Amino acid sequence: MKTVLLLVFAVLVSGNPLKNNKTLLLGELLDELNTALSRLPEEPEGKEIRLKELKGNGVCPKHMFCQAEDQLLNISGLTKYDDFRTDGRLMLNLNAYNKLPKDNKHHEDNKHHEKICEPVHKDTDNILLHNFLVELKKCVQNAFSNLK
Repeated sequence: MKTVLLLVFAVLVSGNPLKNNKTLLLGELLDELNTALSRLPEEPEGKEIRLKELKGNGVCPKHMFCQAEDQLLNISGLTKYDDFRTDGRLMLNLNAYNKLPKDNKHHEDNKHHEKICEPVHKDTDNILLHNFLVELKKCVQNAFSNLK
């Protein structure tokens, strides 16, 4: 039975490697965001962490994921925010997703794709970390549903 399941999985995975990589990364990002949201420490009023708002309303172009990674890197060194460490699964998966090519065209030629981030506009509002993560989660959910 295990052999049959492994064979089915292998056939499914080999069908479209880029789509499968995106699906796996987005699924893991969703899990990690849920974990981070559930473990987010409460901050005293006036000392809350604020990041630049993602203006996607749940429909986020790929460059917004790159901007989100850059924003989270700002707090990655704070000890009470272990979920955002650069060697943690959330940040590693976000980085890997940002390095994926946009389409299947040059997937094999583009294995070492470098990410290029558009900077967040300096006039963008700052929002609470919790709200930032909720917005990022909406983006991940939307990207995940668009793969199907």
